[in-house]
Amino acid sequence: MPMYFKIVLITILCAEIYTAKQKTINLNKKNWKQVTKGDWMIKFFSNKCPACVNFQNEWVKVQETAEELNMTVNFGEIDVDTEVELAMRFFVYSLPTLVYSSNGKFYTYVSKRIHNSILSFLTLKKMSETIEIPWYRSPNSFGVHVIAKFSSLVFKFHEYYAKLVESGKYPGWLVIFVALLLSIAIATMFSLVLAHMINFMLFSGKKEPTVKKPKIVLSEAQTAEELDKSHFKQS
Repeated sequence: MPMYFKIVLITILCAEIYTAKQKTINLNKKNWKQVTKGDWMIKFFSNKCPACVNFQNEWVKVQETAEELNMTVNFGEIDVDTEVELAMRFFVYSLPTLVYSSNGKFYTYVSKRIHNSILSFLTLKKMSETIEIPWYRSPNSFGVHVIAKFSSLVFKFHEYYAKLVESGKYPGWLVIFVALLLSIAIATMFSLVLAHMINFMLFSGKKEPTVKKPKIVLSEAQTAEELDKSHFKQS
């Protein structure tokens, strides 16, 4: 076999082995919903965070040991510097943060961030070492989806604002004024749409109540008196 084909074959084999061992999945806003199926341990980190850098060795040990033990748990990583929307979905305010997901239920891991403790938790399912994320704060709930989208929009505006100010074409006050007008217009339109939706859901299909006239029941004496009066008028 020529040397060229040997090199190509070795390269392919090495790539397959590396891919098989590379169990951590980089999650983003397009593929993160896969964590709702099966068991996942998700790490939120930033390359600018010293604690995250120090934790990396422990994180690698956890994955290597889990692979040796043939554990079914999946591992995912989310870089909060590039995935701001996901960080807001999970309400991540400190780094590194570990979130455990089991078939769509999410838990924040609050125990020691060393590989032995994490492996013990994954093996024995010590849920006492976690805090369950309630349904209304779940990353796939509608309310959290709206908050995450709004937060992402705010960050994008901040980046766009910085670029406009740095370019020197527009003064900062003008950019803020235009953004304020747009925000008021969008909020007004959203409020009107929401009011119409609520009005439609609450009052659609309801008929106006009809007022029934009370029936007047006359006694026999009153009836006889009325007949006498009518007879007297006719005569």
